[in-house]
Parts: sequence; structure tokens; C-alpha cells
Amino acid sequence: VPKEYKTLYASPDPKSPAVDSFFLATHITPWLVRGNWILVKVENYDDTQKTGWLHFRSETGRFFGFANLK
Repeated sequence: VPKEYKTLYASPDPKSPAVDSFFLATHITPWLVRGNWILVKVENYDDTQKTGWLHFRSETGRFFGFANLK
């Protein structure tokens, strides 16, 4: 997964400041979807919690950060 899809942003815009990033999420709680962005709370493998906007889908529609559901 490209780094920009594992970065949490302050707003749903790739030019907005990065809030934080995560390596291995154990839980992702979605709050709000806006286009290709989703506001999430991420619980990392080390039990730290982070909140921010995740760019979860590319402009071509490819999903990142979630399991491939069929």
C-alpha cells in the first residue's frame, strides 16, 4: 500500500497537513465518508489511537486500507 494511503490528514484533501500515519491497524472505526476520503479512528498495533482523514480509494476506484470484500 502506498504511503499516502497510510497517512491520516487534517481534512479530506491531499494538500492538507498530515496528522499522523499508521503501520499496522488492528481496528479502524469509520465515521464519515466524503468522496474518496473517510474520517476514521485507527487503533494501531501498539494500542495507540489516532483520528484523521484517510485517503482510502484512488481516483480510479481502487480501494486501499481495507480488505478486498466480494
